[in-house]
Amino acid sequence: MRAIDISFPQIGQAVTPDWWTQLKGDGWDMAVIGLWGGVSPNTEAELWLRDARAAGLQTACYVAINGSHPGGWHIEQGKALAGAEWPSTLFCAIDVEIDGITLDNIHEAREALVVEAKPSLIYTGEWFWAGKLGNPTAFANLPLWTAQYDGIATLESVRGYGGWGVARICGKQFSGTGQ
Repeated sequence: MRAIDISFPQIGQAVTPDWWTQLKGDGWDMAVIGLWGGVSPNTEAELWLRDARAAGLQTACYVAINGSHPGGWHIEQGKALAGAEWPSTLFCAIDVEIDGITLDNIHEAREALVVEAKPSLIYTGEWFWAGKLGNPTAFANLPLWTAQYDGIATLESVRGYGGWGVARICGKQFSGTGQ
């Protein structure tokens, strides 16, 4: 499955209904929209989710969390930004890559998604998970969407970490930027 990750309006691209239709025509299957950046909202999130879904793409989302508020608070910010499109999203990834985050923040975010009955996964990179959090294994039961910026658009090169074996890795972001 080919999925595109779009976070905030500063992507340098007009995100119009025609743009989503073109993505679908180019073979993209899913749009994963960043709702909440930990400190900043994606004010276009609901519109993007609606337009992507109308173009025939599956939709999902992610919420960055940090140590400034409980994890559930961040999830509520994201849910509000998704608006009426929240129920249509297939999952919500807990984005773990901001200094100051704690394992408690991650647990709180996960619990908020359980209450919402929203499937969840962890989005992070080995550089952060192992380097900043000490490589905990407490979330190895959840799927992992890993950031591994090696330019290779397949899962074959992914290394497991944090207790995640290759079988639990559901996605890979292979580039940090793109058009």
